[in-house]
Amino acid sequence: MNDELSLPERVAELSRVGLSDPAVAARLGLSTKAAARMRRAQGIAPYNTMAPSERLKQYTRPMPDGHTGWSGALSSRNTPIIYFGGRNVPACRVVFQQHHGRVPVGQVRPECGQRDCLTASHLADDRIRRTARLVLRDLNGLQPHWTDCPGCGADWETSGRVQPDLHTYCTACYTRRSRRNRERKTT
Repeated sequence: MNDELSLPERVAELSRVGLSDPAVAARLGLSTKAAARMRRAQGIAPYNTMAPSERLKQYTRPMPDGHTGWSGALSSRNTPIIYFGGRNVPACRVVFQQHHGRVPVGQVRPECGQRDCLTASHLADDRIRRTARLVLRDLNGLQPHWTDCPGCGADWETSGRVQPDLHTYCTACYTRRSRRNRERKTT
């Protein structure tokens, strides 16, 4: 390595040859965060030693009750996360996408009642939840859902949701109400 290079240039050089941020930091006597910051400033993508699927294999474990546990990193909300591509990705989104072969719509959550379960068949995105709850509404003889929200006129496809108790609601109205309530609290 060329000793005449500036520190950020040396970080960039080591990153380009395939060293991870911790390895670069150790070699140059920096913190990992400083090495990562300098690498990003040089426009170099992070080096990841494992693909998300490999991380899933490493950190998931089958539980005796049919659920899948997680022993890897957790987010600030204690949900499983995978660091990949320079950011934290919820592990449930990775499992969902592998299982369903599509990018999830909205939030992915386990529908089995176990908050951090990663069993693929237990995970549902907004589209799956809405479809399942609409079927339950139909089976229970409840009225069909609205096409346009009576409160704000938003269409069902973009704003319509079904609560677990099978009542329908509009996310646009809910968001507007929440925003007004927050504004009232701050004034």
